[in-house]
Amino acid sequence: MVAGRSDVDGVTVVGVSAVPGRSAARARRLARAVPLVLVPSMTVVFAVLGVLLGPARAWWVGFAVYWLVWGIAVPVWLLGPTVVRGLLSARGTRPRLVDVLLLAGPPLAAAAGGWLLPGEWSVGLLVVAAGFAVMNGTCEEVLWRGVPLALEPDSRLWGVVVPSIGFGVWHVAPWAADPTAGSPLALMASAVVLGVVYAVVARRTRTLRWVVVSHGLVNLAALSTYAALI
Repeated sequence: MVAGRSDVDGVTVVGVSAVPGRSAARARRLARAVPLVLVPSMTVVFAVLGVLLGPARAWWVGFAVYWLVWGIAVPVWLLGPTVVRGLLSARGTRPRLVDVLLLAGPPLAAAAGGWLLPGEWSVGLLVVAAGFAVMNGTCEEVLWRGVPLALEPDSRLWGVVVPSIGFGVWHVAPWAADPTAGSPLALMASAVVLGVVYAVVARRTRTLRWVVVSHGLVNLAALSTYAALI
């Protein structure tokens, strides 16, 4: 992978200029197919793990597979490690006030319904929640926002809309570990909105650092979920 830089709306961003053995255009086609492969394959993974391990263990093992394969291996394969590091480490541009408000909204909304009462949480639970938040926030932003930002910097359809829908629909997969847990439709719909917000902010700031922090805080706030799974 040869990392290049492209100018979008007057701002220089990390991009892809060449891919040994295949063209950048092919890399874009492969990236566009990610949701079509990820959603059914991970749904099967969670469903099988749910039968073999039970819902709680299946949830953790399934997410580990999701992070390793889709959050790390696939972005590195499509972009190369240099571009992935650049997306995470780039200083980008300073978030505007509207960006700050957009980034603050999801963690506050998650905190409103995810915190536990005093005495219901422990240091161990916080450690688990923090570890999940770091891994999930980073891996998902690299996959769902970073890859489109690098490969589709000029396309709102492929850079914002389609990845956001894919990000929302993917949330049906963990539900497959325990189909009796209720409908995932509300979570999927909120994830689509979250995906659009993060994609817009990432495109404007030309970095993933701010959306990774916000996403991590959203995950950290879901203490009641972790309490039910450990």
